[in-house]
Amino acid sequence: MRLLNLSTFCLICLFVACGKHNDPAPPTPPPPTPPTPPTPVTINVHLTRNSKAYLEYIFSEPGGKILLDTIGRFDDFSATLTSSQKLVDLTYVSMDTVKSTYSATTFKGVDIGAWTTSGLVSYTVTPSSVSSTITATIVYTNVPNVSFTGMSMSANPISGLGPGAFTHSGNTMKANYSLSSTDNYLYLVMPDPGLYHFHKFTRILDTVDLSKMDTAVKITYNHPSGITGVTTQLIGVMDTTNIDRQLLLYFWNTTNPGGLPDVVYPTKQVQKQELQVRAATSNSDLFFYNYGDKPPTTLPWPDANFITLNSSSGSAFSVKWGSTPSLYSAGWNNTKITYRVYASGDSTSLNTEALLTSLHSKTLQGQTLTGFKLTDVTVDNVPGMSSIDFTTYRHSNLARTKRISQAISHDFAF
Repeated sequence: MRLLNLSTFCLICLFVACGKHNDPAPPTPPPPTPPTPPTPVTINVHLTRNSKAYLEYIFSEPGGKILLDTIGRFDDFSATLTSSQKLVDLTYVSMDTVKSTYSATTFKGVDIGAWTTSGLVSYTVTPSSVSSTITATIVYTNVPNVSFTGMSMSANPISGLGPGAFTHSGNTMKANYSLSSTDNYLYLVMPDPGLYHFHKFTRILDTVDLSKMDTAVKITYNHPSGITGVTTQLIGVMDTTNIDRQLLLYFWNTTNPGGLPDVVYPTKQVQKQELQVRAATSNSDLFFYNYGDKPPTTLPWPDANFITLNSSSGSAFSVKWGSTPSLYSAGWNNTKITYRVYASGDSTSLNTEALLTSLHSKTLQGQTLTGFKLTDVTVDNVPGMSSIDFTTYRHSNLARTKRISQAISHDFAF
C-alpha cells in the first residue's frame, strides 16, 4: 500500500513537471516610450522705438534659458528666436551715462512675436498735444439767460475756452480761438443748466444762433470716503474712422465751483465718448477709463482689500489680490539700478533679485543686483483681457485701431 502511494506521487510530480516545462515563456515587455521632445517654436521679432536708444535686449524662456542677448542703438530691431515655447520673457536694460545709473524692465511670459514696439502705447484716444495753426472768431447770438458757471467751448480734444474768454454784449457773446483742422466741430456746453450746441466750422468768422440748444445728461458720481482729487475728462469722437476728429466735451475737478456734476454729456452728434477719471487715496493713484456710446452712470471704485502685500522683499515678493487683475507691475530700486517687472495677476510671488541675476546682463556686469527695495505696484484690470492680450495690445498697432471698452489702473506707492 505504501509502495503504491509512493508510485502515484512520483507520477503526479512527473506530470506537473512536464506541464510546467511545456508552458510558453511570458512576452518581454516593450521598452518605455521616450517622451516626445517639444517642437521648436520659431518667433519672428520686430520691435520699433521712438528714439534710437542704446539698449540691451535679453530674450529668455520663463525657465531661464537665454535665447538672445544683444546690445545696440535700436529704433528698429528684428531677430528670429527659436524657443521651446511661444511665450517668452523680454528684458531691456539701459544706462544713464551722466548719472551712472541703470534701468531694467522685464515682461514675463509675453507673445513677443505679436508686438510691434517695445515702448508702451497709450490706449486712450486723446493725443498728447495738438498743433493749432488757425486763429478764428466765434460769435454766439440769442444766448440764453442762464448760469455760465463751468461753461466751455472747444475746438480740439485737449483744451477749451472758459467763461472768461468770452466778451458779452446783451444776448451776444464773442471769443477768439485756435484750431488745428477746419474739418471738425465747435462744441459749446453750459453744464449748470445742462445745455449744449454743436456747430460745424465753416469760416474764420462764424456766427451761431443759440435760440435752440440741446439738453445734456448730467451724472454725479458717488465719491467714497478716502477718495480725493477727483478729475473727470470727457472726449467726444466725432468720427471713429478719423482719430483727428475729436472734441473735449467736459472737464471737471474738485477745484471747480461747487454744484456742478462730474460729467455732462451730449446725446447727439458724437459717435463715441471716452471718459477718463483720475483720483487718489492716501497711498495710491487711480485711473478709470471707459469708451462707449455714453459714459457709465457709476464708477467701480476699488475696495480696501483690493491688495494685500505679504512681503515687499526683493528676493521674496508676495501679494494677495481681492480680485485677480489682468496685469501688474512692481518697481524696485537699489543705489544704482531701477528695476520693473510686469507679470500676470496669477503670478503672486516674485524673486526679483534672482530673476535679474539669472539674465547675466552685459550692461549690469559688475553691479550689485541685491538690496532692492519696493517702490510701487501698479495694477491693471481690463475686463475680458488676459495679461498676454493686454501686453500685446499695449505694444502693437491694436491700441491705435481697436478701442478697449474699459480699463482700471491703480498705482500703489510704498
